[in-house]
Amino acid sequence: MAPESTRLAQCVASAVERHVAPGDCLELQRLLLAHESTVAGAYVEALIAQGVPRDEVYMDLLVPVARGFGQLWEDDAADFTQITVALGRLQVLLHELGRDSCESATPGQGMRSVLLVPVPGEQHTFGLLVIGDFFRRRGWNVCCEFPKSPREVIELAANNHFDVVGLSLAADQKVEDLTALLPGLRRSSQNGTLRILVGGPLFLRRPELACEIGADGTAENGDQAVSEAERLVDKLDEMH
Repeated sequence: MAPESTRLAQCVASAVERHVAPGDCLELQRLLLAHESTVAGAYVEALIAQGVPRDEVYMDLLVPVARGFGQLWEDDAADFTQITVALGRLQVLLHELGRDSCESATPGQGMRSVLLVPVPGEQHTFGLLVIGDFFRRRGWNVCCEFPKSPREVIELAANNHFDVVGLSLAADQKVEDLTALLPGLRRSSQNGTLRILVGGPLFLRRPELACEIGADGTAENGDQAVSEAERLVDKLDEMH
């Protein structure tokens, strides 16, 4: 049997186009289940070295792999301990990639700040960590929290100054919770001109819902999220 390093090289070299493929997601998932994060990290770095855009690695590789672990759990294809350990390794990998990116990031004008939170009770949170790295790479101060109740979200906005709050939601069942949260969030915020973005699988399916519930915008991916946040804050700056 070929050594793991040889297998990694073969997997990367076999790709005809340097874009993330379903096979890449399956391979990374396998590596995270079977090996320490350094082995998975070597695989990801090899993909990047072959020309896969870093943004694509975040959104088309890491996020689907995280969701895939959830599916493994639902299908009883892996036990709780295996999934927990693999997700921990995936977060280490995300941290290492983010640290490399932040070393070359240019500080934003006035170091704008963003609070990123899932709607309380939301289970899909890894994508939010990925979005946080997109903001950091563009020079934003990022606070990523996982509140257990709407009150905790409101307290975060009341006790800290944020230019933007981003909330993520995957399930339709919590739309009413999110809708009810937004007015209180605006009223309690230290920033009287707070801008609110929403995102997640639900808004990919129904982008028009963002406006309907009273948010200021939505985005399909991390890069768009930062661009939309910057557009909203720049527009406020122009008004003043």
